[in-house]
Amino acid sequence: NFAHGEMVTFGALATWYLNQNAGLPLVPAALIAVALSGVLGLGLDRGLWAPLRRKKIGPFSLMVVSFGLSIAAMSVYQFFYGTRSQPYNQYSRQPNPLFVIGNTNVPPRAVFIIGISVVTLGAVGLFLQRARFGKAMRAVADNGALASASGINTDRVVMLVWVGGSALAGLGGILYSLDNQVNFQQGQSILLLMFA
Repeated sequence: NFAHGEMVTFGALATWYLNQNAGLPLVPAALIAVALSGVLGLGLDRGLWAPLRRKKIGPFSLMVVSFGLSIAAMSVYQFFYGTRSQPYNQYSRQPNPLFVIGNTNVPPRAVFIIGISVVTLGAVGLFLQRARFGKAMRAVADNGALASASGINTDRVVMLVWVGGSALAGLGGILYSLDNQVNFQQGQSILLLMFA
Protein backbone atom coordinates (compact mmCIF):
# COMPACT_ATOMS: atom_id res chain seq x y z
CA ASN A 1 0.00 0.00 0.00
CA PHE A 2 1.83 3.08 -1.24
CA ALA A 3 -0.75 5.27 0.50
CA HIS A 4 0.37 4.02 3.93
CA GLY A 5 2.47 7.16 4.30
CA GLU A 6 -0.71 9.19 4.04
CA MET A 7 -2.12 7.21 6.97
CA VAL A 8 0.89 8.42 8.96
CA THR A 9 0.17 11.98 7.86
CA PHE A 10 -3.52 11.60 8.71
CA GLY A 11 -2.72 10.75 12.33
CA ALA A 12 -0.46 13.78 12.65
CA LEU A 13 -2.91 16.15 10.96
CA ALA A 14 -5.90 14.92 12.96
CA THR A 15 -3.95 15.40 16.18
CA TRP A 16 -2.81 18.85 15.09
CA TYR A 17 -6.37 19.89 14.24
CA LEU A 18 -7.78 18.61 17.54
CA ASN A 19 -4.90 20.21 19.46
CA GLN A 20 -4.73 23.57 17.68
CA ASN A 21 -8.29 24.23 16.47
CA ALA A 22 -10.45 22.23 18.87
CA GLY A 23 -8.28 23.17 21.85
CA LEU A 24 -7.78 19.66 23.22
CA PRO A 25 -4.60 18.85 25.13
CA LEU A 26 -2.15 16.83 23.07
CA VAL A 27 -2.60 13.44 24.76
CA PRO A 28 -6.42 13.24 24.40
CA ALA A 29 -6.11 14.66 20.86
CA ALA A 30 -3.58 11.94 20.02
CA LEU A 31 -5.79 9.17 21.42
CA ILE A 32 -8.77 10.40 19.39
CA ALA A 33 -6.59 10.70 16.26
CA VAL A 34 -5.35 7.11 16.65
CA ALA A 35 -8.97 5.95 16.88
CA LEU A 36 -9.89 8.07 13.84
CA SER A 37 -6.97 6.57 11.92
CA GLY A 38 -8.33 3.09 12.67
CA VAL A 39 -11.80 4.16 11.51
CA LEU A 40 -10.29 5.57 8.31
CA GLY A 41 -8.52 2.24 7.73
CA LEU A 42 -11.84 0.44 8.19
CA GLY A 43 -13.54 2.79 5.74
CA LEU A 44 -10.80 2.35 3.14
CA ASP A 45 -10.93 -1.41 3.45
CA ARG A 46 -14.72 -1.67 3.27
CA GLY A 47 -15.15 1.04 0.64
CA LEU A 48 -12.15 0.50 -1.63
CA TRP A 49 -9.92 -2.51 -0.98
CA ALA A 50 -12.54 -5.19 -0.17
CA PRO A 51 -14.53 -4.56 -3.38
CA LEU A 52 -11.30 -4.71 -5.39
CA ARG A 53 -10.29 -7.97 -3.69
CA ARG A 54 -13.74 -9.45 -4.45
CA LYS A 55 -13.24 -8.57 -8.13
CA LYS A 56 -9.92 -10.48 -8.04
CA ILE A 57 -7.90 -7.42 -9.05
CA GLY A 58 -4.22 -8.34 -9.39
CA PRO A 59 -1.41 -7.05 -7.16
CA PHE A 60 -0.06 -4.66 -9.81
CA SER A 61 -3.46 -3.01 -10.27
CA LEU A 62 -3.87 -2.70 -6.50
CA MET A 63 -0.46 -1.04 -6.34
CA VAL A 64 -1.50 1.48 -9.00
CA VAL A 65 -4.69 2.23 -7.05
CA SER A 66 -2.64 2.82 -3.91
CA PHE A 67 -0.39 5.25 -5.84
CA GLY A 68 -3.49 7.16 -6.94
CA LEU A 69 -4.90 7.15 -3.42
CA SER A 70 -1.60 8.53 -2.12
CA ILE A 71 -1.58 11.41 -4.59
CA ALA A 72 -5.26 12.21 -3.91
CA ALA A 73 -4.75 12.17 -0.13
CA MET A 74 -1.70 14.45 -0.33
CA SER A 75 -3.67 16.90 -2.45
CA VAL A 76 -6.55 16.92 0.04
CA TYR A 77 -4.14 17.41 2.95
CA GLN A 78 -2.40 20.27 1.16
CA PHE A 79 -5.71 21.93 0.29
CA PHE A 80 -7.09 21.86 3.84
CA TYR A 81 -3.88 22.10 5.89
CA GLY A 82 -1.51 24.12 3.71
CA THR A 83 2.18 23.67 3.03
CA ARG A 84 3.75 25.08 6.20
CA SER A 85 5.17 22.81 8.89
CA GLN A 86 3.55 23.55 12.25
CA PRO A 87 4.10 22.21 15.77
CA TYR A 88 1.62 20.94 18.30
CA ASN A 89 0.66 23.28 21.15
CA GLN A 90 2.40 21.20 23.80
CA TYR A 91 5.79 19.50 24.03
CA SER A 92 7.27 21.08 20.89
CA ARG A 93 9.63 23.39 22.79
CA GLN A 94 11.54 21.73 25.58
CA PRO A 95 14.62 23.91 26.10
CA ASN A 96 15.90 22.02 29.14
CA PRO A 97 17.37 18.69 28.02
CA LEU A 98 16.79 15.59 30.09
CA PHE A 99 20.44 14.66 29.44
CA VAL A 100 23.21 15.27 26.91
CA ILE A 101 24.91 12.69 24.70
CA GLY A 102 28.02 14.17 23.10
CA ASN A 103 26.85 17.38 21.44
CA THR A 104 23.19 16.33 21.36
CA ASN A 105 20.63 17.57 23.86
CA VAL A 106 18.00 14.90 24.54
CA PRO A 107 14.69 16.52 25.50
CA PRO A 108 12.13 14.65 27.64
CA ARG A 109 9.84 14.14 24.61
CA ALA A 110 12.56 12.06 22.86
CA VAL A 111 12.63 9.61 25.77
CA PHE A 112 8.81 9.56 25.76
CA ILE A 113 8.75 8.83 22.00
CA ILE A 114 11.26 6.00 22.40
CA GLY A 115 9.34 4.56 25.36
CA ILE A 116 5.98 4.60 23.58
CA SER A 117 7.58 3.07 20.46
CA VAL A 118 9.24 0.23 22.39
CA VAL A 119 6.06 -0.55 24.33
CA THR A 120 3.98 -0.49 21.13
CA LEU A 121 6.41 -2.73 19.22
CA GLY A 122 6.58 -5.16 22.13
CA ALA A 123 2.79 -5.28 22.44
CA VAL A 124 2.32 -5.90 18.72
CA GLY A 125 5.02 -8.61 18.77
CA LEU A 126 3.43 -10.36 21.75
CA PHE A 127 0.00 -10.06 20.15
CA LEU A 128 1.22 -11.69 16.93
CA GLN A 129 3.02 -14.48 18.81
CA ARG A 130 0.57 -15.27 21.61
CA ALA A 131 -2.96 -14.10 20.81
CA ARG A 132 -5.28 -16.39 18.88
CA PHE A 133 -6.18 -13.61 16.48
CA GLY A 134 -2.48 -12.73 16.08
CA LYS A 135 -1.79 -16.31 15.02
CA ALA A 136 -4.70 -16.08 12.57
CA MET A 137 -3.15 -12.93 11.11
CA ARG A 138 0.16 -14.70 10.62
CA ALA A 139 -1.60 -17.68 9.02
CA VAL A 140 -3.46 -15.44 6.55
CA ALA A 141 -0.22 -13.61 5.72
CA ASP A 142 1.61 -16.90 5.08
CA ASN A 143 -1.07 -18.61 3.01
CA GLY A 144 -4.52 -17.04 2.74
CA ALA A 145 -6.12 -19.94 0.87
CA LEU A 146 -4.90 -22.52 3.39
CA ALA A 147 -5.95 -20.31 6.31
CA SER A 148 -9.42 -19.95 4.79
CA ALA A 149 -9.66 -23.71 4.24
CA SER A 150 -8.80 -24.30 7.90
CA GLY A 151 -11.76 -22.17 9.03
CA ILE A 152 -10.20 -18.73 9.47
CA ASN A 153 -12.40 -15.88 8.27
CA THR A 154 -9.78 -14.21 6.06
CA ASP A 155 -11.96 -11.21 5.17
CA ARG A 156 -12.42 -10.40 8.87
CA VAL A 157 -8.70 -10.81 9.52
CA VAL A 158 -7.77 -8.52 6.62
CA MET A 159 -10.31 -5.91 7.76
CA LEU A 160 -8.93 -5.90 11.30
CA VAL A 161 -5.37 -5.71 10.00
CA TRP A 162 -6.39 -2.58 8.08
CA VAL A 163 -7.89 -1.08 11.24
CA GLY A 164 -4.89 -1.95 13.42
CA GLY A 165 -2.30 -1.02 10.82
CA SER A 166 -3.95 2.33 10.16
CA ALA A 167 -4.20 3.10 13.88
CA LEU A 168 -0.51 2.25 14.32
CA ALA A 169 0.38 4.40 11.30
CA GLY A 170 -1.55 7.29 12.86
CA LEU A 171 0.35 6.81 16.13
CA GLY A 172 3.61 6.80 14.20
CA GLY A 173 2.69 10.10 12.55
CA ILE A 174 1.93 11.66 15.92
CA LEU A 175 5.22 10.54 17.45
CA TYR A 176 7.18 11.59 14.36
CA SER A 177 5.58 15.05 14.46
CA LEU A 178 6.57 15.64 18.06
CA ASP A 179 10.15 16.09 16.86
CA ASN A 180 9.68 17.16 13.25
CA GLN A 181 6.44 19.20 13.33
CA VAL A 182 3.37 18.43 11.24
CA ASN A 183 3.63 18.63 7.45
CA PHE A 184 1.25 17.47 4.72
CA GLN A 185 4.06 15.46 3.05
CA GLN A 186 5.60 13.82 6.09
CA GLY A 187 4.29 10.35 5.24
CA GLN A 188 5.79 10.57 1.76
CA SER A 189 9.12 11.65 3.17
CA ILE A 190 9.45 8.44 5.22
CA LEU A 191 7.71 6.00 2.85
CA LEU A 192 10.92 4.21 1.80
CA LEU A 193 11.94 3.83 5.43
CA MET A 194 8.54 2.30 6.21
CA PHE A 195 8.92 -0.23 3.40
CA ALA A 196 12.42 -1.09 4.56
